[in-house]
Amino acid sequence: MEKMTEQEKVKQSSVIRFIVGVTLMAILLCISLVYFFDDLSVMAKIIAWVIGSFFFSFLWSLDIWSDAEDKLQKAKEIDEFNAKPTQRIKRILEEKMDVCKSIMDNLANKHLKEFLLKYENSSFLADVDNEPSEIKMTNEEMYVFLQKQADFLQTMDDELINRVDQKAQNLAKRIKKKKVNFVLMEPFRQAFAKVGVTPNAIESISGKTDEFLDMIDEAKDYTRRKLGIIGAGVEGEKRVEEELAMYDYLFRSFMNIRLEINGQSVETDCLVISKKGVFSIEVKNYAQHGNYELHLTKDGQWRKIFRNGRTEPLDKNITQQLNRHIALKQKFVHDERTKRHGEQIDFIPFHPIIVLANDTVYMENETNMPVIRTSQIYHHMMDYPDILTDEQVKEISEIIEKHMLPAKEYPVMNYTDSLEETLQKFIDLDKALDAIQESLHTYTKQIVHELLEFEENVSASA
Repeated sequence: MEKMTEQEKVKQSSVIRFIVGVTLMAILLCISLVYFFDDLSVMAKIIAWVIGSFFFSFLWSLDIWSDAEDKLQKAKEIDEFNAKPTQRIKRILEEKMDVCKSIMDNLANKHLKEFLLKYENSSFLADVDNEPSEIKMTNEEMYVFLQKQADFLQTMDDELINRVDQKAQNLAKRIKKKKVNFVLMEPFRQAFAKVGVTPNAIESISGKTDEFLDMIDEAKDYTRRKLGIIGAGVEGEKRVEEELAMYDYLFRSFMNIRLEINGQSVETDCLVISKKGVFSIEVKNYAQHGNYELHLTKDGQWRKIFRNGRTEPLDKNITQQLNRHIALKQKFVHDERTKRHGEQIDFIPFHPIIVLANDTVYMENETNMPVIRTSQIYHHMMDYPDILTDEQVKEISEIIEKHMLPAKEYPVMNYTDSLEETLQKFIDLDKALDAIQESLHTYTKQIVHELLEFEENVSASA
């Protein structure tokens, strides 16, 4: 039997009141006519009873209808409110909680299975090691690597990371709720918790986004600073190499050579061997943006002079290092030549040159140490007299080639690999959060449909 609406109840109640009221008035009128109006004929009494009954019925109906109008309006509002899905769901939940809970559990597990078809486990929630790794490479390799790392960092999508963060916060809040449109969230939470997808795990994504953004900033800062240092040196050496290449018919030049001498690693930016002698060149690319000047004092100290007059020494004593390396290389070449000839031979001196690889920095040199520009290398060396024969040039070149070691490798921080992995993680997270959100949306929608259908069946069978 179908359950009556509030309006139907009001109508039924009004009809009953009318019938009972009219009946009682008719009986009372009849009794009154019989006992109090004896002088009237029977026909007169009947006519009076009919007229009186009709009159009182009419008045009674007016009173009932006036009262019923207000009640029907209120009943209509109640029926409309009760007809709303949320109210119907609330009512069926109150009446049949056990059955409704079973429906929700089944649907939640169904959505979990569908979710796992795309994501076999919750690995997308696992932590990723953002820490960079240290690798070693030559300065030339490092320069190329850092350029690529800088380009990669420019592609990092902050919008994606912030979007994932916002999605995670909103989804966690929604799942944490006790009910959404009277649909219990507990079955959904319990189902997805089986694979580690919990509100706390989703909330933790927010912390990961902060760590990731901090690591990106750190990587950009490190790469920019390191690239500035390495790039200046590599670009300076490249200019010197290009300058010397124009005179390869006169000079034999070796770039970035490293020799092992008396257990020490001796590095030289460039070694030029010609009839003019052997030139050990150190390339410096200081202040290529003109932010300070250089001052080489009489006692060989290198100092920076800034525009505000402040001065500070360079980190290392370039002159002292250059002189020490020249002494080691001179002796090494002399010893090797002595071994070849088996007798004491003339000592061949090495000439030091410091090349400033840009035309921006101003240099004040108070020493006799040659500090020149790239464009002055040829003219400076050509001012020397010929002191070596072709055979000696060839011999020294062979000694250098024979004992030259691979360029030294230096450590550099590799942010690219870990950040690429983490970025992919956030791409996966973005998709996974969308999938969870879609599962939750479909779950609540289907629960509403299932419970409304169940409520109709219960009402129909009542």
